[in-house]
Amino acid sequence: MTVPINNVLSFTRRFKTVVFIKKGTDCERAFSLCEVAMALGLFVFALTGLLGIMSVALNSIRESSDISTTTQVADGLAASLSRAEALPEEPLSTFYFDDVGKMVLNPGEAVYRAVVRINDSENIHLKRTKISVFRGSSQAFSKDYCYIIFKPGA
Repeated sequence: MTVPINNVLSFTRRFKTVVFIKKGTDCERAFSLCEVAMALGLFVFALTGLLGIMSVALNSIRESSDISTTTQVADGLAASLSRAEALPEEPLSTFYFDDVGKMVLNPGEAVYRAVVRINDSENIHLKRTKISVFRGSSQAFSKDYCYIIFKPGA
């Protein structure tokens, strides 16, 4: 059964009501150009803020990854030096690592460079070791780690 009420046709069928709006009535609405422009401006403003936050977040992620990898590199080198039969003869040694902290032999493939300095201490069995880890060929990111290595046969 169809009943017209204020230019709206209502159709009832077993507890369901379907409403049809006639064309040309004031019930038919659209967004004005002003509303669309304001919504677009608000969207661009929010998007600009999100992009600004994203650059800070990406820098923070890169720095966190660098700190984690350099710590892994330094701890691995210190463990290798403490397990070695003898420490390197030269007081300054350089090692190269890829982006996940795995040692590589070719300096061209390296992302991280570790410089190991071994100094004598007052005790003959203890060696002060400073490991400096750098990202890339420049020294833009570097981290220094200090270890005491015990060598009973030294």
